[in-house]
Amino acid sequence: MRITSLILAIKRSLPVLSFAILFLGALDYSKPASGMIRFSCPISTLGRRLLEETVSKLLRDAFFVSIQSHNLDRGFALSLVGVEQAYRGVTFLTKECTGPATFEAFCEFANIPAGEPIPPFWMTHDRCLRLACEGARIDLVQVYMTMRPKTAPDDRHPFRFSTVAPAGTAVYDPNPSVVWRIDQTVAGKLVVSASISNRLIITPTTGEPINLTHAGTIVVTQSSNEILSGSLQICFSALASSSTTPTVVTFNLGTEGGTGAVSYGPQKIATISGSPSSPLVFTWEGDCAD
Repeated sequence: MRITSLILAIKRSLPVLSFAILFLGALDYSKPASGMIRFSCPISTLGRRLLEETVSKLLRDAFFVSIQSHNLDRGFALSLVGVEQAYRGVTFLTKECTGPATFEAFCEFANIPAGEPIPPFWMTHDRCLRLACEGARIDLVQVYMTMRPKTAPDDRHPFRFSTVAPAGTAVYDPNPSVVWRIDQTVAGKLVVSASISNRLIITPTTGEPINLTHAGTIVVTQSSNEILSGSLQICFSALASSSTTPTVVTFNLGTEGGTGAVSYGPQKIATISGSPSSPLVFTWEGDCAD
């Protein structure tokens, strides 16, 4: 495969990290006393499952980028929701960033040699990388996906595909993209961060569309390939079908593991626990407990 970037080369493909999603029921210990108004879960069962998948994949990708980035190596990751399709691996810089610069994008299947087999999903989609330097010892890895034959990172467009869980269709509008910022300005530490923004609608074959539009931030700090801390805050603006109240997910990670919560307005409706080496566990509360 011919490398078109000035400094970009695909170094190796790495397998998907195992980061299972567990679904645990919980006793409804938060039911109100007799005579009080009962709190009804504002998010459907499918909506809750897709929220878990979205958050788990975002954190998994961030942990992967962090662990795989050291010296001149740069991890990259972008996972789709509703299918097990992703772009994940390691690229490398030929030298450290010393000042602002942007390099040529590389799309995998637009550059595949003639006659080489292409997996069915990628017959109509592509997955791409673009490296840039923000400044000295701060570089950017943009990972994005396109509908073929589009390849340009700034040519935004709807990105459609068939989902597996649930069976149905998904539309990212515009197409999915994330920029991982890798900061090594502090000696002995590497900080990976990203601003997340996805407008995503999943429509099951049977049932109402689920609006998974979400935005927020992720930060992971590591030293010597060991994750020291991490944080995530993601807002789902329209997940509750009958309300405009946002659903907010927070998660904070330390050396002893991580904890977080899912809140609907002022109401906490789930707790989260997990770590880079163990699954995220969502424990839904009250009427949101299955």
